[in-house]
Amino acid sequence: MSEFEYGVLFVEFLNTANVVFANYMTLVFAGLTASWFLARRMTLSVAICFLALFTLGALAIGTGVFFAFADFFALQGHLLDQGSPTGALDWLGPLRTGDAAGLGVIQGLMASILIFSWAGTIAFFWIVRASKPAAPESEPV
Repeated sequence: MSEFEYGVLFVEFLNTANVVFANYMTLVFAGLTASWFLARRMTLSVAICFLALFTLGALAIGTGVFFAFADFFALQGHLLDQGSPTGALDWLGPLRTGDAAGLGVIQGLMASILIFSWAGTIAFFWIVRASKPAAPESEPV
């Protein structure tokens, strides 16, 4: 592959990882919104079904996010192994560092983001469900 093709591949990997992450964050926001408006109205069985479906969706999309970013940073290692005799790809951020040691850190960070956002959404659901409904606003007389 030419350096241009490696550059395009790098950008495409990043775009894919960002799209999959945006899908995950959309799912989290949908879970938070549904929790805010509906958690108090759900029966326990409906709440369990809702949280189970949310968890399955988070697991499916979250796995995609984790592996998309892992692939993106594995590409960094591949590009570093290939070397750049002319230095044409040195402008890429991951190639400026000169090593692929950040892969483990990024994978840990992504796993933390995914797990904490899932757990936070589940906790938010139960907190909203346990809270007392707000008193209806009275109309001015």
